[in-house]
Amino acid sequence: MDERDSPPGQSPGQTPVPPPPPDAPPAGTPQIVYQTIPSNGMAVASLVLGILTVVLCWTLWIAWILGVLAIVFGAIGRGKARQGAPNGGMATAGLILGIVGFVLSILLVVAIFQAFEQGTFDGVGIPIEP
Repeated sequence: MDERDSPPGQSPGQTPVPPPPPDAPPAGTPQIVYQTIPSNGMAVASLVLGILTVVLCWTLWIAWILGVLAIVFGAIGRGKARQGAPNGGMATAGLILGIVGFVLSILLVVAIFQAFEQGTFDGVGIPIEP
């Protein structure tokens, strides 16, 4: 082996020395820990749909669809809350609002049919004078 074959900074016939390991981080350096925040999207969806059901109870079909969805999502959201997810109260509120809006919409249909049956409602909203 001659001088041309040896790495720079070493004499011929010497074994190469590995580089030193990197320095350890200083003690007390904060470590970044990422945590996932549990969520309960079903509870939020139930509350939003429950509010829409009560507000739109006069739209009948829309209120029925929204009410059923609010009830289903509220039940699922409450189940997730029992397993440790947050927003159990939001799921309960959505469930209750969905039921209230659905019942209001059914009562509105019953009232309209009774008014037609008694002849006191002409379908336009103007009471008929007897």
